[in-house]
Amino acid sequence: MKLVLAEKPSVAQSLAKVLGANKRCDGYLEGNGYIVSWCVGHLVELSPPEAYDETYAKWRLSDLPILPATWKYQVSASTRKQFGILKKLMKRDDVESLVCATDAGKAKKSPDKTPAEIGFSYCNQLFELEKEYAQLDAGTRKAKRLETEPAIWKAYWSWLETVGSAGGSRLAKAVTYAKNQKPYMENYLLDGRCSISNNIAENIARPYAVGRKNFLFHDTVKGARASSVIYSLVETAKLNNLNIYAYLETVLLYMPDYKNEPEGIEELMPWSDMIQQRCRIKSKS
Repeated sequence: MKLVLAEKPSVAQSLAKVLGANKRCDGYLEGNGYIVSWCVGHLVELSPPEAYDETYAKWRLSDLPILPATWKYQVSASTRKQFGILKKLMKRDDVESLVCATDAGKAKKSPDKTPAEIGFSYCNQLFELEKEYAQLDAGTRKAKRLETEPAIWKAYWSWLETVGSAGGSRLAKAVTYAKNQKPYMENYLLDGRCSISNNIAENIARPYAVGRKNFLFHDTVKGARASSVIYSLVETAKLNNLNIYAYLETVLLYMPDYKNEPEGIEELMPWSDMIQQRCRIKSKS
């Protein structure tokens, strides 16, 4: 068993992924003949002046320079736990060698990406493909998606399992949310008509969410229901490229005629020929 010591958790996770050390343990990862752990920056620091002489606890300018014959070191309070983990790992009977991977090529390599940046890059890959498929018909879009996007999702879920985050942090909440949504995240692949995100729904709901504090009639169930009906008509008109005012005027004008003849109500649907002729927004030439 080889013990690989990295500078920080993110580097250790990258090394472990390459080496196949996928089993997560307290303070290290293990597997495939490797143990990969990290230092969390500086595990050990120089001892303070009072460690050499108690009188230096409040030293004066006249005491300088303080030049001890032998320098003393101590474990940092914030990294004491990780120091103990590394000490135990180094003493394990199955550990045959130690690989020091701290600061390897640090002067030349670019900074490691944060977990948030890595996750964002997976999203960008998917959305870039969706831009390419935007003008395709539903059947072709589904076929293209199934050719290219499942592999990205597979890589994303595998990477997500390696993300270590402190409990309660925003990253931890994001990881937990993503894992909880895993059964549903790829459902859009089942139907080419479906969007990869709910941005369309969010944009449709935004006018209502922004304006609701100004409404006067939400103190009753009937008032809320009336608002939902109007907003449904408005947003449906938008999706069908209709002049909203003209559409509402037409619906209110002709609705009484269909009160006793509901089978003809289809003519008032925003996609009907009659409505398209009367209310469609004319494109600018």
